[in-house]
Amino acid sequence: MLYHNVRIMGSYLRFIDASAIASLSFVGLINLDFFSEIQISIRSTAIFALIIFCAYLLMTFRHNIYHERRTGKIVDELLALGEAIIYSFAIALLVTVSVSLFPINQFYFLLMGMVASGCLGLRILVRVGIRYMRSHGKDYRIWLLIGANKRSDEMIKLVKQNPHFGVRILDVYDLMNEQDQDFKASHSPSTKTLNDVNDLKLILAENVVDEVIVSLPLRTYYDKIQKLMDICHDAGISIKVPTDPFSKLDVSSKVDDTGGVSVVTQYTGPDKIHMLAVKRVVDLIGSSLGLIFLLPVFLIISIWIKLDSKGSVFYQSIRIGLHGRKFMILKFRTMGVDADKKQAELSDLNESGGVAFKIKNDPRVTTLGKYLRQLHIDELPQLWNVVKGDMSLVGPRPLPDLEAAGNEWWHRRRLSMPPGLTCYWQVTGDHKMPFNEWALLDLKYIDTWSLWVDVKILFSTVKILFKRQGW
Repeated sequence: MLYHNVRIMGSYLRFIDASAIASLSFVGLINLDFFSEIQISIRSTAIFALIIFCAYLLMTFRHNIYHERRTGKIVDELLALGEAIIYSFAIALLVTVSVSLFPINQFYFLLMGMVASGCLGLRILVRVGIRYMRSHGKDYRIWLLIGANKRSDEMIKLVKQNPHFGVRILDVYDLMNEQDQDFKASHSPSTKTLNDVNDLKLILAENVVDEVIVSLPLRTYYDKIQKLMDICHDAGISIKVPTDPFSKLDVSSKVDDTGGVSVVTQYTGPDKIHMLAVKRVVDLIGSSLGLIFLLPVFLIISIWIKLDSKGSVFYQSIRIGLHGRKFMILKFRTMGVDADKKQAELSDLNESGGVAFKIKNDPRVTTLGKYLRQLHIDELPQLWNVVKGDMSLVGPRPLPDLEAAGNEWWHRRRLSMPPGLTCYWQVTGDHKMPFNEWALLDLKYIDTWSLWVDVKILFSTVKILFKRQGW
């Protein structure tokens, strides 16, 4: 029941915020004539406020912003609220322009900034007040912990370190047995024993309990946890259970909805969907501009390649992309037309440890190809692969089928992000690096990815180009 009450309060707050944003927008537009010569009618202003109101409700329902944030961070709440306000104004802007509701100028964005600042400032004041109140014993929740182990120890420590959560722990009950060596913790004198799962009924009947927190290992206690859940459900008490039955370090988990069925998804790598979307936009804009500005250079190089040796201007080869998808990579041809056939004959000269094939003074390389490789100019046509979505500007380098999977199973995680024009390995300038180290650099990129990491790698790539170390 408590969970439903929290959701109801969240719905109230959603409508209050939507009303506040719409009201502030209405007042701001009414007084717009103080800042500009544009005068907007009451009718148009009211329609715009209604659009903002509906757009905000739509965005917050869609992204489930108004959930319980008792133990969450204020920053996360402010980011979610700010994002919803910006999206709402974007929707209102599209509608306003489409129906010519009123002229749009720079003061529209000033209005958006003022409304967002006002709402975010008010939310900070509200949250600070609520946290102060909870820290002083008001609006608290009572938790009952079941399972005396490392998880419950961490939970207790977290609650003690954050009094503003407004959480009081009634008791810790243990159901551990000899099979749970991985989850054992030093039992304090206050830890009690729950001899039978049904004893929970008596505890709940004799005490005030808002939520039951289960920290038992799911694999060992599945049946007992199910009984605990049934008891709590029958009593209308919320219960939290672990969602990571197959715990592993450096692996993230989240609860998804798959066709109406709740499932736990475990994954590695970045999970910032919005930032990954921005990465794709940057890729698309950057590669498109690159192709446009480099077109004269491409024409000159194409003529030069035809004059230097027989064969086509471009070299096309199958590479392995995201999660094993095959695509045709495009490069300026830097070798003779029969280069692929001769690779097996040169396998003994390979200077890169592992499955990757690299030779510094490769006899297959043409005279012009040597210079194109030194400056990595041969890679520039891959901007077209970036435009198509096969590649990114930054990411693990795409390799042929036999090399892409590596020679160890963990090497395959290189394929969990789209391949790129440049990467950590590329900017080291160490072409003799063993493939294991190369793969570890790719995994470092995947695990620590951010837009700032991409920017740093791109700038480092520019520096490495002037050193003419490619081969």
